[in-house]
Amino acid sequence: MLTYRLTHITRPDGRELWQAYARTQGVATMDDLTRLIEKRTTVSRADVLAVVAALTETAAEALEDGRIVRLGELGSLRPTLSAKASDTREAFDARTIRLSARFKPGRAIRLALLDAQRALSRERTAPGGGKNPGNTGEKSREL
Repeated sequence: MLTYRLTHITRPDGRELWQAYARTQGVATMDDLTRLIEKRTTVSRADVLAVVAALTETAAEALEDGRIVRLGELGSLRPTLSAKASDTREAFDARTIRLSARFKPGRAIRLALLDAQRALSRERTAPGGGKNPGNTGEKSREL
């Protein structure tokens, strides 16, 4: 179950705030996922690993070619870049370009996160009322 923690922070201007952060519950490794997929399907773990390895290679090649990689209900990956700005076109230095990939969740993941968000919304209380996890310092709340 997804949980969060509230942390008291003081901004440089002296303003005090409470900020929520997701609290992870461990890691789901490739080994964990392939074993679960093997149990839920008729595909062997070795075959799942082979397909994931091939998907990783081909997705990396597509990103390198500047293409968006759509992974169905899982989501999509798109290549992104950032670079240091320059005052003139001539002064631009391509060596400052840094490439990355951005993941955009697909429908299945967005719906799962929306369910978690709705659970969080049910926990919300009015200021000064009832159970406010921010009253006594850092706290964890289940969503």
